[in-house]
Amino acid sequence: MKRNIVLYVGAFELPDCNAAAQRVRANAILLTALGYDVVLIGRSSDPDCPPNKLRRAQHVGIDHDCWEMGHPASQKDWLRYISSVAALDKLIEHEYSGRVHSIICYNFPAVAQFRVRKLARRAGARAMADVTEWYQSLVPTSVAALVKNFDTWFRMRIVNPRMDALITTSRYLTRYYERWFDSLVELPTLIEHDSNNLEGLFATPDGGVKRLYYGGSVIEKRALAKEKEGLKDRIDWVLELLDAVKQEGGEFHFDIYGVAREDYLEVLPYHEPLLQRLRENVCFHGRRPRHELLDAQRCCDFSIFMRSAIRTTLAGFPTKFTESISVGTPVITNALENIEPYMNEGENCERIEYTNLEESVARIKACLALPAAEVLRRKLACRQSAQFHPLRFVEEAAKLFPDQRGSQ
Repeated sequence: MKRNIVLYVGAFELPDCNAAAQRVRANAILLTALGYDVVLIGRSSDPDCPPNKLRRAQHVGIDHDCWEMGHPASQKDWLRYISSVAALDKLIEHEYSGRVHSIICYNFPAVAQFRVRKLARRAGARAMADVTEWYQSLVPTSVAALVKNFDTWFRMRIVNPRMDALITTSRYLTRYYERWFDSLVELPTLIEHDSNNLEGLFATPDGGVKRLYYGGSVIEKRALAKEKEGLKDRIDWVLELLDAVKQEGGEFHFDIYGVAREDYLEVLPYHEPLLQRLRENVCFHGRRPRHELLDAQRCCDFSIFMRSAIRTTLAGFPTKFTESISVGTPVITNALENIEPYMNEGENCERIEYTNLEESVARIKACLALPAAEVLRRKLACRQSAQFHPLRFVEEAAKLFPDQRGSQ
């Protein structure tokens, strides 16, 4: 019997409810190009979807087999979620027995992932992990925080090195894990898109006020957010730079999606005077549907974000960088080692650094002064580059399967 099925399992919500879903769908395209049939096994926010039981799902635009289970609704459900693979075992037995080539765990709970490894052995399959994050330890103020810290330690340092192969998303993770693996592939966050579709690209006409965009979650972990280094995205840095830009006569409109003004000030109350100074320039939109964010990003002149060099940011790869370039919008950001190889200044990005206020303010002002034709040229270059289209990484992904392509 042909073993050509790859099960991709994790807490992603299809079709595109979180960044995890976007990565998994893109990686599924890679695996399909290599000759495998991919089965996506994720989560659902539907209250009628039972926790710890899998049901078949269908999503427009996704041709793979899809299964999903509900989010844990009780402490008992949660304990089963982080420790049990009974539902996955049952699915393999009844739907894919004898045909599973590999099981890929996407940022899976450590104990459950360890059991997936054993399950794969019994099924005659390979056990892999797609590792895209390594969070800072939470302040141990609750049992939940202690459990989360243990789960992260156990998964990253004990379970992942014992998998058969690994996918990482950054040099930080690759450096840590490459000592254990021959089959290790580093893939940035990828997004499927039509690079020939240039519809909707827009640059502010000459004489108009250029638009800047940020979309994401400023406050990742409230237990850490009270400390400045706990902020994953440093929009506080961006706002301080833009405040300096305005004081030097620069004009702009900055749309912030994913956080409300009051939530931002709850964590960074000392920015109240700054936001007051920028009240005509900055608009907080809070959480909005993804299609609205994509439209706003496509219609702005530049997206902008900054990150500090902490483990959380170095281990991952910012989806907002991939997404912005893929929709056709150049990025203003600081250069961390995970994205630096993909930065092409003057084409898809402009580099700024919080530690160099004078030069960064000058660079932002220069972006705001660009003619509309130049902004549009850069936007076309971003879109047409197909820099993060999954099919550009097929040869790299093939290293996960050194023996065959879709058969065993």
